[in-house]
Amino acid sequence: MTHAAVVKSGSGLATLRHQLLTPLNHILGYSEMLLEDSGDNGFNSFSQHLTRIRQTAKDLIRLVQTGLAPGQGRTAEKMVSELRYELSGPVHRILQEVGSLTGESGGDLNFADVVKIGRAAAELLTFAQGRATPKSVVPAHRRRGVRRSPTAARILVVDDNKTSREILARQLRRQGHEVAGAGSGAEALSVLLQSRHDLVLLDILMPMLDGFQVLEKMKADPSLTEIPVIVISALDEIPGVVRSIEIGAEDYLFKPLDPILLGARIDSCLEKKRLHDLEKQRAKEVKAAFEQLHLSEERLRLALKADRAGIWDWDLIPDVIVRCGDLNRLFGLTPETSNSKFDEMLSIVHPDDRERVHNHLREAIRNCEDYQEEYRIVRPDGSVPWVESMAVLYCDDDKRPVRMIGVTREITERKLVEAALRRSNQDFQRFALAASHDLKEPLRAVSKDLQMLVQRSEAPLGAEGQRIITSVMSSLDRMSNLISDLLNYSQVSAKKGKRQLTSADAVVAMVLNDLKIAIEETGAVITHDPLPVVLADFMMLQRVFQNLISNSIKYRGQDPPRIHISAQPQGEMWVFRVSDNGIGVEPKYKTWIFGLFRRLHGRDVPGSGLGLAMCRRIVEQFGGTIWLESEVGKGSCFYFTVPSPP
Repeated sequence: MTHAAVVKSGSGLATLRHQLLTPLNHILGYSEMLLEDSGDNGFNSFSQHLTRIRQTAKDLIRLVQTGLAPGQGRTAEKMVSELRYELSGPVHRILQEVGSLTGESGGDLNFADVVKIGRAAAELLTFAQGRATPKSVVPAHRRRGVRRSPTAARILVVDDNKTSREILARQLRRQGHEVAGAGSGAEALSVLLQSRHDLVLLDILMPMLDGFQVLEKMKADPSLTEIPVIVISALDEIPGVVRSIEIGAEDYLFKPLDPILLGARIDSCLEKKRLHDLEKQRAKEVKAAFEQLHLSEERLRLALKADRAGIWDWDLIPDVIVRCGDLNRLFGLTPETSNSKFDEMLSIVHPDDRERVHNHLREAIRNCEDYQEEYRIVRPDGSVPWVESMAVLYCDDDKRPVRMIGVTREITERKLVEAALRRSNQDFQRFALAASHDLKEPLRAVSKDLQMLVQRSEAPLGAEGQRIITSVMSSLDRMSNLISDLLNYSQVSAKKGKRQLTSADAVVAMVLNDLKIAIEETGAVITHDPLPVVLADFMMLQRVFQNLISNSIKYRGQDPPRIHISAQPQGEMWVFRVSDNGIGVEPKYKTWIFGLFRRLHGRDVPGSGLGLAMCRRIVEQFGGTIWLESEVGKGSCFYFTVPSPP
């Protein structure tokens, strides 16, 4: 195509600049990559030729950009004619340098790239001689060492010029990116729909579907709209830049491309995409969190409603209590007065409980502790329900209380049940005491009369009579012991005991003193480690140790009993261990044995079957558990837990 044809065709100077800059960009790109390779490997003899080629290409690019710039007051024909003349000499010098490179031998230079430089220069020469406009050159694929980008990505390069596409792809691969190519707009859209890409480098001037149209289709497709696009073109007119940005391009770069600038723009674009993706993910997470929070609030509302409870929020500094949930209904207040002062809320508390509630609440605030209290309130209608308040205290960085959030629920029904249970336990205790007295008195009378009968008998009873008397006396003793154990068990069940700091060493010492006769008679050896101070009732803990140690003495083997007591801390509890060398228990009975009237041996071994049941009841009242580990013939180990002091 002649220069006149170029101008008259209406494609304009911008199109001609694009056509001339394309081979110049090829020369510049290949020379820079070859220089990089030769520099890495020390090919100094080639570096001089390549440096001159690169510099000449840069000079020619400036020449084309200025020589074909609009607004110079010259006709287009004049500008093209002058440019042909000015291009001729530099292009000949590039061809001479290419000839020198191909003529020299040695080294490991990629001569395929040198040939491509020569082809691009030859195309420019055809234009300089007035024969045609440049055409693209056909590349051969090659990849050298990779320099990893901080944000390596999968990039699609879209350019109808295969050489431009290859040069750009190689530069990107050197930066560590994974690169795919597309030779047309339609192919680019197809590739993007089939596989994931992080970034698109898009040329503008392409046949059929140009870069603007590709960009518009991408932004109209929900699956492609968020893929960032950098427009790369030798078309250096500002309107093209503006249009690209308006459609949705992230950036616009002019050819020839500086590799460092290209890498920086790509990294910046990928970082923006990463932050955008992160923002979207965070938005999804926040939305999910809000949905979960809403669901939790709804569940809490239903739970509070079912439990007839309400929430209150007390801001201590301005002394404002905000009431929420069913608290207004619970206190008999109107919703219009949802905010109250502390004294106003305290006035609702029953006069008999008011001072206690006030003192405990102030103590919790003073000590920066959570709060829990059961008390009565007086509603406006005169009813007096029981309520329970539980609250968490919040302090600032200086440990000063600033806020208390709590829940108050009605517990009237529970209090009525507890009162009825207390009355029942009291009645049961009175009955147990009366029954114990009424049952033991006849037993004592029978025992006494039987002893008097034996003493006053004129004739000897003989062996059979003596056996009967002994059997009856033994039965009377067992019955008396059973009644005593039942009374003790009923007392343990009805009385929780007073939890206080109790020395386990002192408890065991008292038990060993009480059992000293049995210890001496059986030759038992009882040892113990230093034992801790626990939170328990002294007398009840004594009953536990007395039952366990006396069982170890009673259920001994052929050897004298050897019993050891130890304790180990476990969280907020102490685990006590009472081990012996006795006859042991079959594993299938290790849980069953803690029930009422559970005995594994006949009447030859004294006992009522209530001792271990009593131990379990006492330990559970402490807030602990008791269990057994044992094997027949290998002894037993009883474990139980007791709370540690706070």
